[in-house]
Formats: sequence, structure tokens, C-alpha cells
Amino acid sequence: MNKAKLIVSLTAVVIFFAAFQVNTKGYLLFAPPLIEQEVIDQRFELQKYQMGNIEEMNVSKKEIKTSIIDSILAQKALAEKAKEENLEVHEKELEKRMERAMEQAREYKDEKYGIGDYLETKDLTIEEYFNQHVKEQIRAQLLVDKLHEKWMEETEDTGAFSGIEKKRREIIESFEQEHQEEIQEIKEENL
Repeated sequence: MNKAKLIVSLTAVVIFFAAFQVNTKGYLLFAPPLIEQEVIDQRFELQKYQMGNIEEMNVSKKEIKTSIIDSILAQKALAEKAKEENLEVHEKELEKRMERAMEQAREYKDEKYGIGDYLETKDLTIEEYFNQHVKEQIRAQLLVDKLHEKWMEETEDTGAFSGIEKKRREIIESFEQEHQEEIQEIKEENL
């Protein structure tokens, strides 16, 4: 009896995976979005808040959102490259950087256009905000920092430091080329 149940269960699993083959990026059915809309909106809202009255400044909503999207894409491209090179962020490193960033936020929270007023409008503490909205951004930045450190070590011997920016740009351009359709959709939705 148990043997029959096991065979039926295994058959169901095989049929499921045969019917829904894993795509080339390792996702079953649908890949997660390249950039979550919530991330773009949250960063735009914070940027707008910190800039004050955006209408009085000589910068458009489109320029701000373009800058945000480009920044997120560059960070994603470089973090992905860091992972490909087996670089990783340990939880202790992340916690230490998070704490440092939260300390800075606490220090300037009462300044005009500081994060304190913004968080008050969202009914969030600094800790809640960082854990909900900033943690993964900091993790990605730590990966990018490690990648840059690796490149610096590699170029110390040759002195070819000017090649680092070229390498960085090539990685970003390659990432953008690979995700061209997704990026176009993101820009059409936001700009």
C-alpha cells in the first residue's frame, strides 16, 4: 500500500516537472521582475521628499526616475557579476553596515528634509524602514564594494586602474542588453 502511494507521488512529481520545465534562468513558470515597482516608487518618493518642492527645482520627475532606474540597474548588474565571481556578503557584515547606516539616519533625522519627517509620514521607525526597504540594497552595495576591491587588488600589480571603469561600464551595458525588453517595459511604465 505505501509502495503504491510512493510510486503515485513520484509519478505526479515527474509529470509536474515535465509539464512545467524550468526555464534557462532556473525559474519555474515566471521569473521575478527585474525591478519591483514598489522599489522604484519608494525611492522616488524619498528622493522627492528630500529635494523639497520638486516643481521649484530645475529637475523633472522623469529625470529623477531615470536616475533611480539607472542606479538600480547598475547595482543589480554589478552585484550579479560579484555573485558570478563567488563573492558573498556575510550576515555580520550586513548587520554592521546596516547599523552604521541607521546611526547616520538617526543623526540627521531631524534635519530639514531628513529621513525623520519622511518616516513619520509613513508611520515607520528607522529600524523598520531599513529592514523593509534598505537591507537588500545595502547587501547589493556590499557585493559591489567587494567586486571593486577585487578589481583594485587585481590591478595593483599592473597599475591599469583606468580599466576598472571600463570594465564596470561593460558589465552594466551587457546586463542592459541582456534585459533590454524588461528595461524598456520598466521605463515605459515609469517615464
